[in-house]
Amino acid sequence: MPTTLKTIPEGWEKVNLGVACNFERGIEPGADAYNSDGIGERFLRVVDVTESRNDPVYVDIRTAKKLKENDIALTLDGTIGAVRMGLTGIYSTGVRKVSFKNGVNSNRLLYYILQSNDIQRIIDIYASGSTIKHASSAIPHLFTLIPSSPNEQKKITEILSTIDGAIEKTDALIEKYKRMKTGVMQDLFRYGIDDKGKIRSEKTHKFKNSPLGRIPAEWDIVELGKIANVQRGKFQHRPRNEPRFYGGSIPFVQTGDVANANRNLNSFSQTLNEKGLRVSRLFPKGTIIITIAANIGDIAIASFDVAFPDSLVGIRASNLIDRDFLYYYLCTRKPDLNSIATESAQKNINLGVLNPYQIIYPTKDEQKIISEILTRIDENIDNEETNRDKLMSIKAGLMEDLLTGIVRVNHLVK
Repeated sequence: MPTTLKTIPEGWEKVNLGVACNFERGIEPGADAYNSDGIGERFLRVVDVTESRNDPVYVDIRTAKKLKENDIALTLDGTIGAVRMGLTGIYSTGVRKVSFKNGVNSNRLLYYILQSNDIQRIIDIYASGSTIKHASSAIPHLFTLIPSSPNEQKKITEILSTIDGAIEKTDALIEKYKRMKTGVMQDLFRYGIDDKGKIRSEKTHKFKNSPLGRIPAEWDIVELGKIANVQRGKFQHRPRNEPRFYGGSIPFVQTGDVANANRNLNSFSQTLNEKGLRVSRLFPKGTIIITIAANIGDIAIASFDVAFPDSLVGIRASNLIDRDFLYYYLCTRKPDLNSIATESAQKNINLGVLNPYQIIYPTKDEQKIISEILTRIDENIDNEETNRDKLMSIKAGLMEDLLTGIVRVNHLVK
């Protein structure tokens, strides 16, 4: 039995959740029953529990397989081990509604226990399937420790809930800044900033027609290739996974690395050695990297010298344009780039499209002001995400200590 439980603290007991709890599986009415018009009740799939997608679907059926706000949802198919409370609706077969059978122990405590390292490790060990994972076979092996005292249970959940509350507030602040950034970007790249530091208005300033729509009279339109060096990445050898090219010290990034970056590309999944670099191409730190295949228009700025394949393009701003201004503007062009991408086996864009691609061109001073405004918002987002990471680390440490009895809260309870 894979478990790390060794010593049972005084006043605690070892519990098999597979015996002590109900793990009720949901239903699958079939995709034909789905609708996006809000008819019926929300249908909760694994992707809704993991929050990996934002396309809610609904089903209009009669069933007892429903989650209420205080119920616990656990995913055991697909993306396994995700735990959520606060969801309401009919739940799918990839989701289990978990509750104690006797109703004596705290439901909120169970919510945290299911997130614990020990339980998550057991779920992972018993998972099967290469493409789609299934972990229902883990249920009989989910052993944990639980304090017998309801007061101790309550205090543990109060401490962890306080941390969760702080994380939720931080998440809300991050989303607020992101919404602000979206709105500000739309205004800045449509109206710009006047010499008084205010966003221009068509009521008080002159505007003109352009290939990109109405723009301030002071602005021009310029082709990307005229103000930046646009160069495609490369990896000439086939097959690309030849081991002798990898494992060195040169960062080698893929489209997924760029898609997952928040403005600055700070991490990478592969490295090249010197042999690998000879069949690839190195781009300097500060290069704007844009995806041109599959996911079109994801953008990041390289925080280090980096190599990448021809599914990515490196854009190096000349002294004619502010690099950060160009980065932010190109971020707003993702829908347009997607619309003009050619489609064969998969969507892609070539240099014949990117070099003559038209962009707005304010004065260099105005470009700088615009990029500084957006950079400050991004810095606020980065700061809050750092705070969130710290809170998550604190929560992980507290869960490890409190849910194993390493740290006792007896002196804090009556």
